[in-house]
Amino acid sequence: MNVTIPVGSFRRAVQLAQNLVDKKSTMPVLQNLLLETSGSSLVVRAMDSQMGTEIRVPCEVIAPGGVTISGKRLSDVLKVLGDGALRMAVGDDLSLVLSYEAGRYRLFGYSPEVFPPLVQVASGTTFPVRKSALQELIARTEYAVARQDGAFTMQGTLVEIAGTAITMIGTDGHRLALSTTELEDTGTKTSCIIPIKAIGQLRTMLTETGDEIRIGVSATQASFEGEDILFVTRLLEGEYPPYKGVIPRGTQHRLEIEKEQLVAGIRRVSALSADRAPQIKLMWGSDRMALRCEDIELGEAEDSVPAVYAGMEMTMLMNASYVLDALSGCRSERVELIMEGPEQPCLCRAVGDETYLGIVMPLELEQGEETYSGDYDYD
Repeated sequence: MNVTIPVGSFRRAVQLAQNLVDKKSTMPVLQNLLLETSGSSLVVRAMDSQMGTEIRVPCEVIAPGGVTISGKRLSDVLKVLGDGALRMAVGDDLSLVLSYEAGRYRLFGYSPEVFPPLVQVASGTTFPVRKSALQELIARTEYAVARQDGAFTMQGTLVEIAGTAITMIGTDGHRLALSTTELEDTGTKTSCIIPIKAIGQLRTMLTETGDEIRIGVSATQASFEGEDILFVTRLLEGEYPPYKGVIPRGTQHRLEIEKEQLVAGIRRVSALSADRAPQIKLMWGSDRMALRCEDIELGEAEDSVPAVYAGMEMTMLMNASYVLDALSGCRSERVELIMEGPEQPCLCRAVGDETYLGIVMPLELEQGEETYSGDYDYD
């Protein structure tokens, strides 16, 4: 292999690929990167036991070929090089020589054949989606996905594809987020669960590619291919919780309020609490939402925000951070909160927007004591 490549774009590709590498992998080869020419590009490939990526960097290919090389060492070298042209050549001993204007490096490598292939979903089973739409789906749902606790399948995002719509759902048992967007008619109906680690990696990689992404789903994996990036992940196996049963269907109690005023009010009363997940009381009253935070060591805080509400007075205890997360997915000035009762899930969504909803389960109020047991019952 012999190529000339811009340092800046090559550095970024290596950094993105290196983010995926599992430093604790039991397979030593997966702690490396594969560099391989393809047409007029250099392909940087990284893999772990669950995910893989290929990033294509335009370059001048003098002689085709490839090498397996330590990603960490290569990344360290590129960090200290200035922008400009870099000449890379692989010798007969599989060492990679990097030459620049003032000097050179020689890194020991391995045969490209030792690096495992990246298996793609067949092209006939893929469909296009706008990058901005996919980024919005992730931004609106990623926060609700379980990280450690909860059922195994909750540690991933449920993706549902049906005809002209794609929907993402995340839940950790205490809250739920759902977002949907339109597609060209895919002519298919399928679903899969993508691990949360893969969702985070995908979010990062989407910032580095063009406007159209092709999504593919098979029985065991999903792929996302952009103009110069391919990302493949294994899927989580198992049944996702029947989330539709926790979505409030009626509008028995509906409150409309200015989003930013509510967010500011929640932050003001939460400032009193030393807890990383402050608990606040939301008191629904005539034309007003009252907010209250109590801390047995620090004191108490009260606030209120004008609202449109004509139902019965209700008080509920909420995790303030969860409410703020749910509101973050609303993309309008006014939002509505909907509940079927004071101990039922609270739905947050933008007024007039059916593409997103965030749901938070209230905490229990027992004889004046606050007890955390705000879990969904999916049975």
